[in-house]
Amino acid sequence: MKRRFVALLLALVMVLGLVGCTAGGGSTPETKAPEAAAEEYHFVIILKDLTRPFMINMGNDAVAAGKLVNCKVDVQAPQTPSSTEEQIKLIEDAIAAKVDGIIITPADSNAIIPGIEKANAAGIPVTTPNTKAFGGDVLNWAGIQNYDVGCALGELLAESLDYKGNVVLLEGIPGSSTSIDRINGYTDTLNKYPDINILTTQTANFTRAEGMSVMENLLQKYDNIDGIGSADKEMLLGANEAIKAANRTGIKGIGFDVEEDVLLAIKNGEVVATGDQHPESQAFWGVISLWAHLKGYSVPKECVIPMGVVNKDNVDEYLKRYEK
Repeated sequence: MKRRFVALLLALVMVLGLVGCTAGGGSTPETKAPEAAAEEYHFVIILKDLTRPFMINMGNDAVAAGKLVNCKVDVQAPQTPSSTEEQIKLIEDAIAAKVDGIIITPADSNAIIPGIEKANAAGIPVTTPNTKAFGGDVLNWAGIQNYDVGCALGELLAESLDYKGNVVLLEGIPGSSTSIDRINGYTDTLNKYPDINILTTQTANFTRAEGMSVMENLLQKYDNIDGIGSADKEMLLGANEAIKAANRTGIKGIGFDVEEDVLLAIKNGEVVATGDQHPESQAFWGVISLWAHLKGYSVPKECVIPMGVVNKDNVDEYLKRYEK
């Protein structure tokens, strides 16, 4: 069935390519552009928030994916960032609007289950790109394997420290599968090395402000921090601000996710490396999986996307994306 799904997507790409290639330079004034076809399906993507660049971009990517298959995609998020209660209310609103499919990145992988079950009862398919739900009937999940990511990031941190030193870990939103799995990966990997000591793991809720606040406290508590392993780049960049303000040097930092700010930090030597989880691909598969399902195709339960690593060796290639 996976082969059939891939074949469908290849056919889709070919059709889109043909459409894009039919516009030549010899059209006459009498030629009229074809009227846009009516949108076939209506989806909603419910994000954790619309305050972080990662989530904003993911919403934009979902809209773009919808256009590929002539589907409308509305982007929504709770007014209170990472509020599961508001996410469930948005699911209820989507059900009342009789949407054809729901895409959601759960703020809490357990607490979101009742909302998914309501969509199930209404017969509306649900996909969960980026963050897994721990229950309910979910069509599929698309993303990176977060435990493996945590292991890979932990290995990068260990290597940058020559496999010795004291580290702190910054975790994201409690209850989020992305944070749980990444921190478990970090911990299991770093614990393999007897000369590496994990001083503490602190929650900074995937935000830069909390990353800075948490790090300020940790710098006061510990005078021997050698490295930071962060579940995302926002918390790490906040921690870096606290480190600069305290005039501390020599602390190695590993983060996750790619935006221009962290790329510049890598280029300037302030961050060792960051992981790239390709959010545009996660959003794409969330939308396309719903579309294919509604077309009668079987879709894989998991669309695993490989992680990329950005460091000083390839950061210039990534920075080219932001050049005008």
